[in-house]
Amino acid sequence: MTPFCSASYPHPNRRNSKQDPEGCNIAGLTPSTLHYAVAHHAPKLVTLEQVNNFISNLNLLDQIGSYELNHIFAHSQRLNSDAIVSFVKALCKVAMSELQSPTDPHVFSLTKIVEVAHYNMNRIRLVWSRIWNVLSDFFVSIGLSENLSAAIFVMDSLLQLAMKFLEREELANYKFQNECLRPFVVVMQKSSSAKIRELIVRCISHMDLIRVSNVKSSWKSVFMVFTAAAADKRKSVVALAFETMEKIVREYFPFITETESMTFTDCV
Repeated sequence: MTPFCSASYPHPNRRNSKQDPEGCNIAGLTPSTLHYAVAHHAPKLVTLEQVNNFISNLNLLDQIGSYELNHIFAHSQRLNSDAIVSFVKALCKVAMSELQSPTDPHVFSLTKIVEVAHYNMNRIRLVWSRIWNVLSDFFVSIGLSENLSAAIFVMDSLLQLAMKFLEREELANYKFQNECLRPFVVVMQKSSSAKIRELIVRCISHMDLIRVSNVKSSWKSVFMVFTAAAADKRKSVVALAFETMEKIVREYFPFITETESMTFTDCV
């Protein structure tokens, strides 16, 4: 069957025009060309209404500016509980698709994931837990992928989120800080990439030394990362973890013990 394209259906005012040797070129179709093709060649495959909708959608995309697009993400906190979870799931799927390229992954949706998570931090605990379950699976999945570039981008984005979380005071009996860092722990323990493991140790070290006064329940995940690093075959990873732990114990030990008694056990 001949493909539906401008090469197969010449413009009605150009009876003797030559076909494009390259084949289909949907981008070059005009409304009149599409109407002519539908009316004379493919009445059973596509309708004029479908063509008009297609053209309208193209025009709509051209009219959407960056302000309107960013408005969708910036006001995502107005979505109800089920809607925001569905929105985050869809955003993660798009981000996964964009990050597939091993040489030139796109990070637009990944940056929007960080923004949406930041805008929705004030959700009630039950809703936020549902959102984070989706995001956590996303970070772990990409962090453990063989696409090194994508994994690096994702770990960096997770660090950005973790820094935002640690800017906020954690409520009593609320362990979200620890849950936030769990993707770091899982990837650190399971990743076969030495570069990713070293990056995680550097991320945790950087985060702890800058936000040490705000670290509460996340100490447990921090120590789990450093425990995994201590058994690493790469000397630079082991050395960095040891240096950071030594600095924390010598200079910031009161911040560890003030959280809860079990944190001291994890440290030891």
